[in-house]
Amino acid sequence: MKIRSDVQSPELSPLQMSTLYEIANIGVSHAATSLSLLTSSKISISLPEIQFLPINRMVELVGSGREEVVVGHMEVMGGTPGNLLLIFGHKDALSILDLLLGRPRGTSHTIAPLERQAFKQLSVILSSSYLYAMAQFLKTAIIPGDPHLYCDRIETIIS
Repeated sequence: MKIRSDVQSPELSPLQMSTLYEIANIGVSHAATSLSLLTSSKISISLPEIQFLPINRMVELVGSGREEVVVGHMEVMGGTPGNLLLIFGHKDALSILDLLLGRPRGTSHTIAPLERQAFKQLSVILSSSYLYAMAQFLKTAIIPGDPHLYCDRIETIIS
C-alpha cells in the first residue's frame, strides 16, 4: 500500500478544525446511511475523532498491531489528494459480513473469496459516500482511485 508517511501535521485554526470535523461528521453520516440501506438495518455511529499522526502511529490506534484487521483502501485524487482507509477489526468485519450477506450473526468465521469481494464492494460504497459528502461540502472534485482490500495485521499492511 502506498501511503506517505512523511506528512506533517497542518497548523489549523479552531475554525478550520471545526470545519474539518463537520466534513468528517457529514461523510460518516452518509456512509452510515448507505450501510443502513444496504442491510435494511439501523446503523448507529459515533462522532468522528480527528487526529493528524504519522502513519506509523496508526498501529497504536488499532490495538497492539498483532490483531488481524480488514482494511479497505482507496487513493484519493483531485482537489484533496490523499488516502482513505476503512479499518475494521477482524471480528467486526465478520459481523458486518453476516449482516451484509443476510446470514445469522456469528455464521462467518473466515473471509473467503466471496466475503472478500462483498467487503471490497462495501468499502467502495462507504468510501464513495464519504467522499461525495466531502466533495459537496468543499465544492471540489474528488476522484476515488481503485479499491484495495487487505486482511492482515495493521503493522504488516502499512509497512
